[in-house]
Amino acid sequence: MASESVVKLSGFFTILIMTIMLNNSVSGAFITNGYASSEIYSVTGDGNPLVGLDIESDNLYFGHYENIKSYNISGGYVSTVGTITSTVTDTIVVQNGSVTYTGYSYNYDFPPPYATGYFDTGGTYIQQTTIYGLYDAAVNPAGDLYIAAYPDASGTKIYRYNWASGNTTKIADIGGYSGGLAFDSSGNLYYAYQDIMNPAILKFTVQQVAAGNLTKNDGVSVLDISGGYLAFDENDNFYATTGYGRKISKYDLGTGIETVIANADPDWNVDAIGKFAINGDYIYSIYNERDVYGAIEQITIPEPTTIFLLGLSGLWLRRRSV
Repeated sequence: MASESVVKLSGFFTILIMTIMLNNSVSGAFITNGYASSEIYSVTGDGNPLVGLDIESDNLYFGHYENIKSYNISGGYVSTVGTITSTVTDTIVVQNGSVTYTGYSYNYDFPPPYATGYFDTGGTYIQQTTIYGLYDAAVNPAGDLYIAAYPDASGTKIYRYNWASGNTTKIADIGGYSGGLAFDSSGNLYYAYQDIMNPAILKFTVQQVAAGNLTKNDGVSVLDISGGYLAFDENDNFYATTGYGRKISKYDLGTGIETVIANADPDWNVDAIGKFAINGDYIYSIYNERDVYGAIEQITIPEPTTIFLLGLSGLWLRRRSV
């Protein structure tokens, strides 16, 4: 919901100054809805998608083929954090200070074996535990790591992950196929519950998460959408991918109003929009065109529109937050 505040200032003339969003920006098959964007990294031709995404300071961390990589945003260069011995798919990548944690699966075995661990300073992978069916991971404001996974036919579980030991504690038995996780600044957990007839973004309070032993019915539905990946910005605005990665949108959790940020071009044969992360005024999103092309897009989140009105009886400043 838009909020307004009006401040009266002295003056005698009428001036109208408006900030207007840019026209649609197109990069490959990635189309933003009036937001400036640029492709900051891409790979072509090797048939392997970019997977996982996290941001720490000035670096993005993600998986590609056998490697976990980092991309320095200001410098524009890529480094290899470490290499895993087989093609990486369904990867989660989480940065904790100087240590990169990742969960992965081998692409050539069925059922695929999964491992979760971290890279040491020499780039050697240290396996800590095994979690099958990894989907997504998120870190709460206290610095605790949580993982959503589909380990067996009974459906999705959410685990608390111990950074040091790799031990996991199951805090929720949600069922169904796996969806994304995100925490707001208060430590409440949001989960994208997957159901064809009754999808929902479920909210679990910080107290519920601490207590554990949760089911789907313990969550409160805050949006009736089939979300994929989720994130909050620094102002607790909520974002989600929907439509099987066809778009990223910002949602007002009070009203349900959707603002579309970017779309996958429906005319292209694509794997669509993947994991995304938010840092300040930017959204960083993985975008994959099936077997051909993978990219990281940087989208500028616009400032709220500011309108100055100067009339005969005074000057009013109206600021609309969107």
